[in-house]
Amino acid sequence: KTLDEGQRVEFDVEDGPKGPQAAKVRIAK
Repeated sequence: KTLDEGQRVEFDVEDGPKGPQAAKVRIAK
């Protein structure tokens, strides 16, 4: 996935093996 400069996204943070990580990243409307 690529994001445009300045594009707004939403995501949930979940605990991963290396610490918190973004999950379910999606474009914010």
